[in-house]
Amino acid sequence: MNTCFRRLAALAGAVAFAAASAALAQTYPTKPVTIIVPWPPGGPSDIAARPLAKGLSEELKQSFVTDNRGGAGGNIGTAIVTKAAPDGYTLVMGANSMTINPAIPGMRAPDPVRELAPVTKLVTIPDVIAVAPSVEARTLQELLALARRSPRKLAYANRGIGTTSHMAAELLAQRAGVEFLHIPYNGAGSVFKDVITGEIPIVISSTGTTAPFVRSGQLRALAVTASRRSAALPDVPTVAESGFPGFEVNSWYGVLAPAGTPPEIVGRLHDELVRILALPDVAELLVRQGMAPVGNTPEQFAAEISADVERWARLVREGRIRAE
Repeated sequence: MNTCFRRLAALAGAVAFAAASAALAQTYPTKPVTIIVPWPPGGPSDIAARPLAKGLSEELKQSFVTDNRGGAGGNIGTAIVTKAAPDGYTLVMGANSMTINPAIPGMRAPDPVRELAPVTKLVTIPDVIAVAPSVEARTLQELLALARRSPRKLAYANRGIGTTSHMAAELLAQRAGVEFLHIPYNGAGSVFKDVITGEIPIVISSTGTTAPFVRSGQLRALAVTASRRSAALPDVPTVAESGFPGFEVNSWYGVLAPAGTPPEIVGRLHDELVRILALPDVAELLVRQGMAPVGNTPEQFAAEISADVERWARLVREGRIRAE
């Protein structure tokens, strides 16, 4: 009898827990939700975050507000989320940098594997290697020839240490046997002025932020870092096409919550975000900015984050990259 009673009690407890979990997911959210964007305004993370926050607000009948907290290569904003209550009311618009920064000595970066709960990868986006019109190079190989003639003198600007554009440049430099001078900026918004005026000859940044300057003739695009050409710049070859087979470095942006957030809340956020990503107007907006919508599962996103952490740790060691 005691055994039977214990089994019935355990079953009743499981049923009650499942019912409570389902109720939690259905009632969430009951107050405004903050999505921390760990970069200054104006960059691709903003472009991806705002239409999704708007869609979540409309569907879940609560305010989802984006809050830009830039600095330290994205670490400041990300750390805010890792310290927040794991209740689904503070989220982060994550990027590749959160898988790169932990490997960089001096960065003091949060651990994305232990301290965050992935919800879904929203988009992938390649970077573009572009130059000021005053630069003589019209192909990537011509640019690399210039770099070989002047080691560590040919400068490139990007949106910060530990970003995917930084890793793309390091990987290209290793494979091409050249040395660039890295000029990191605090976010994408302030990069282009100095490149367009010719103060810095090269910029490596996302297609969404770079393409308008290329179309207007203010910059010349030489290559994109993805395995395929970008729909935003279809005439620009890939790095792989430019002499480096197999080269592929894509940025990604995705939503994560603090570790320990109930799976029911993670699941509800995932389902709503995937639905919003599939809306024609949202998908069209993202594609126009050079982004490819994804919407994978929390489990798939977690596996990709773990793989990225290992990949970038190797490159950081080999390139002896440090926080400057």
